[in-house]
Amino acid sequence: MTTLNAKNILLVHPLGYRTEAAGRDISRMANIMPPLGLASIAAFLKKQGNDAAIIDYYARPDSDRLVRDYLLTEQPAFIGVSCTTSSFLDAVRIIKIAKSILPDIQAVLGGPHAKFTPFPGSPIYQNIHELGEFDEDWEKMDCMHFQFIPKGMTKEQMEELFQKFYKTHFMRPKVLLGYAAMVWRSPDSWLRFLENKGVDYDSSLSFYL
Repeated sequence: MTTLNAKNILLVHPLGYRTEAAGRDISRMANIMPPLGLASIAAFLKKQGNDAAIIDYYARPDSDRLVRDYLLTEQPAFIGVSCTTSSFLDAVRIIKIAKSILPDIQAVLGGPHAKFTPFPGSPIYQNIHELGEFDEDWEKMDCMHFQFIPKGMTKEQMEELFQKFYKTHFMRPKVLLGYAAMVWRSPDSWLRFLENKGVDYDSSLSFYL
């Protein structure tokens, strides 16, 4: 059994989509900036006497090797991964890499999407089935499927509440204007979204505002 370093933490900023698509993603290259949230956490951890490292997939999309090398060399007891809606599946993938190398490593999720997701390695994962019904199909962990149904609720009730929230939130004028602005700045962004989700589309339908 490998003894992990409890004072060593790896912090990861995931890319969120396929590595081979990153080289032609102008919006990514134009918005590369230091992950200040992770940097702040690393600074605090170091002030407390811990050692923390940051691997930024957004800046270096081909960072799988860096993650593997760090895990094998430093043997960290914890891995912390930022988790937004778009990078959720990538966060799962990175955690699976970490668990395959260091099975006892503890995974910690942060960011807007880290609400209630029983990731492998998290304390809640150990007894999730005692709290309700859990379908461990990670390909469906995309905010659109209910993989965990807590005791006392039904899937139908959760879907009804979700539809109500979805319509109320995304039909607000401010949100609609935000999406319009996104398409204006990056006209092919909706095509990349479909491509990353595995949806077939006809490139002849491309349009520009």
